[in-house]
Amino acid sequence: MIFNGEISGYDNTTLRSETARSGESWKDGDRLYICFHTDNSFLTGGATYSSTEGWSVSWDGDLPEGEDLTCEVRYFDGPSFVGDFHVSLNPETGIYETLTGTYTHRDGSLTVNAYLNPKLARIRFTGKKDDQIYVYGITTNTIFAPQVNSYSTTMQIVPLTVDRTGSTPYIYGTFAYEDNRICIIGSDFAYSRVCKAEVLEAPVSGYMKIPSPESHNNWRNGFILNIEGVEFKLLPVPGYSDELFLLGETETTEEQYAAIDEEATTIPADAKKPQTGTYYFWETFVSKLNNRTSLKSYVPDSGEWTYAARGGALSQGYTYAGSNIPGNVAWYEANSGGHLHDVKQLSPNELGFYDMSGNAPEWTYQAYYYSDANVYGGAYNQTEGYITVSSSSVWTKNTKNVGLRIALRP
Repeated sequence: MIFNGEISGYDNTTLRSETARSGESWKDGDRLYICFHTDNSFLTGGATYSSTEGWSVSWDGDLPEGEDLTCEVRYFDGPSFVGDFHVSLNPETGIYETLTGTYTHRDGSLTVNAYLNPKLARIRFTGKKDDQIYVYGITTNTIFAPQVNSYSTTMQIVPLTVDRTGSTPYIYGTFAYEDNRICIIGSDFAYSRVCKAEVLEAPVSGYMKIPSPESHNNWRNGFILNIEGVEFKLLPVPGYSDELFLLGETETTEEQYAAIDEEATTIPADAKKPQTGTYYFWETFVSKLNNRTSLKSYVPDSGEWTYAARGGALSQGYTYAGSNIPGNVAWYEANSGGHLHDVKQLSPNELGFYDMSGNAPEWTYQAYYYSDANVYGGAYNQTEGYITVSSSSVWTKNTKNVGLRIALRP
């Protein structure tokens, strides 16, 4: 096969060309995936480069003869796996393609003319060497299937580490959410922001500075999702173990539950009040939330819950979650009027969590084969002795009037 053309990289560079004068030359083992268009369908093929033999090409079927027939050509930079029928991609895989290539096939001779361009935008993050972050909100490609000429994509939390140049590797992808929202989690922080569309419009190549408490312009504190117009906000809880986890700023509200429950058609009248349900009810909710977001949310265990309620590494040793005066932070028997209240009406604790004392009691994790689980935080109709940061009781998992504070590990 004769190949005429090149791959145009980002920033007016040339990633690959037939001669070295305008960019890097092809390397042994470089591979092109070609989709030859025919009258009624297409044929899949591939070409592999050798510095001694040039291009060797194969295709699946009878390739029609003719001049200036159309084809699609693709090249993958840094895939996880390359095969005839399957290409495994990762967030750091560059994809270059053209949908308007041409080929001429005569008397066993094949010439392909194609100029490939970046399919996706890419972005990296700058910071201090060895800083590790987790980025969420970018849809990346996972598989290219040559036989059907199509990609599979996913939305996931992407781990990145700042190298000695002061930057992470590039992520190639598109925004996962319509509002162009991305979230970053670090060792002791979480921030979110809504970006301009052009930040991830191909073939843009850009960077962002990793936000910090000292410098986070345009970033909001917290890991913030917006689902069906409803905000979910989680805050980091550093220092509990070697692995960071995040916890819901509030108990899950009726509004948040309705945003995930596909059977809900209207916003509940008590939208900002805690949703309550059985342990099994909440297990189903967490599963739906994870299916919707591709996250790893879960029911927090008792150790995680109490560490966060006490204020974590910022703990002031309060009796209740954020104060020694229960009425400052908790709805309980003395001030609730006998009913649940909207979340975030009283003061938060040292880490920014609301209602960890009083209001709705909260489930913590217990293995599925146990019929009971520990409930923490106390309730709106209990006295102050039951709403301390260490107060707990064992309730059957079928109890319906218990809330949940979502936990998440990146």
